[in-house]
Amino acid sequence: MILGGINFGLHFQVWRLLDLSPYLRNDETRWFLVILALVSAFATAVLALTDPAQDWIHAMRRAVFTVTSVMTTTGYGIDNFSTWPLALPPLILFLSFTGACAGSTSGGMKLVRFVVLARQAGVHVLRLSHPTLVRPVKLDGNAVPDSVIEAIWGFFAVYVFTFAVLMLALMMVGMDHISAFGAVAACLNNLGPGLGAVAGNFANQSETVLYLMSFAMLLGRLEIFTFLVLLSPSFWRG
Repeated sequence: MILGGINFGLHFQVWRLLDLSPYLRNDETRWFLVILALVSAFATAVLALTDPAQDWIHAMRRAVFTVTSVMTTTGYGIDNFSTWPLALPPLILFLSFTGACAGSTSGGMKLVRFVVLARQAGVHVLRLSHPTLVRPVKLDGNAVPDSVIEAIWGFFAVYVFTFAVLMLALMMVGMDHISAFGAVAACLNNLGPGLGAVAGNFANQSETVLYLMSFAMLLGRLEIFTFLVLLSPSFWRG
């Protein structure tokens, strides 16, 4: 699952050079592995400490597999993480929003977008105290064009708006807010398991919910913008 969550172009580069260093030089891959390790370690500690009868090895196996499966949006499960203690269920589900790396098999918004936005926010904070500062946002040592940053912000805004509309639509047809949030997160991010009534599957949901979530899965797989382009009259005229 971890290999599937890394950019396949990077895999090809490593295979062609017979050198693993490209993995370490890639900002997105480093953050992917760091986040996986940190959240897995935190989940392991919470599971082990809240259940004295459970040994750390078993807790680590549950945590690492589940966190990896959710972040890479693979969807496999060895446990129902929605029943885990404290804040683990929403924390783990939030990983499906970032997804893994661009150019991988994962769904979600892709981690590289969050890396760029975080660095752009850092540069903006510095400019507040140093108005004349000129510091570009960099990724892998290269400056990221402003047009790319604007496109990422645009995608993020459309994603949040789409998520809110779909979640409200599910609540309008009778689903509770936790289940609605989990359902949209699972489908829009192409994950699988959600929270609440859809923690296991969608078998007991109404036809309206199934049609809405089928639409959400299409939007998520096409990354929304592609679908919006297909609806544009100028696309078909061109």
